[in-house]
Amino acid sequence: AAAADEYRDDAASDPDAADDPAARTAGDPDPAARADRAAGPPARTAAHRAWFGCPVIFGADRDGIEIAAADLSARNRLGDEGISGFLLPHLDAELARLERDAGLESEVRDAVAQALSDGPPKLAAIARRLGMGERTLQRRLSQEGLSFQRLVDEARRALAEGLLVQSDYSLAEVAFLTGFSEQSAFTRAFRRWTSRTPAAFREQTRPG
Repeated sequence: AAAADEYRDDAASDPDAADDPAARTAGDPDPAARADRAAGPPARTAAHRAWFGCPVIFGADRDGIEIAAADLSARNRLGDEGISGFLLPHLDAELARLERDAGLESEVRDAVAQALSDGPPKLAAIARRLGMGERTLQRRLSQEGLSFQRLVDEARRALAEGLLVQSDYSLAEVAFLTGFSEQSAFTRAFRRWTSRTPAAFREQTRPG
């Protein structure tokens, strides 16, 4: 973020940089109506307004840029139909591949991970989250050779490993967030998954 702010400061102070077509690709040089940044305001905000060409709201609930519908439909002056014709089939193929990969197994794992803080979810609860009946979900899992309990176990392990490496939650909090009522039960399960305690895994895998 600091590097981006520094770059924006440079661009705002250099008229040639601000007019660089790589930075402004739509027909209107300042298409944004408003820019939101989740970060708090820096010491200087003039460069941000100059770069975006619109009011910049700091401390917003998300990062984003508001653009008028008319500007979104404006012709991109750097557009190239030849390049688009080459790239679009590749993009369509990649999207199709991603849709195939994001099958039932992935959907169930994701739904389980979202429900774990309330304890290990039941099949019926996950079926409701996915908008289908319990028997339908069970049948589809069986057709794909999947075990619901195995998917729950895999979701717990993946979430636990991610929290241990990427967060500062205590071991007791990680246990709770992965659906264990007691830290000792979490430690036993984690040993079964990785042959290491959660503390040892965190120490060995966290960067720095």
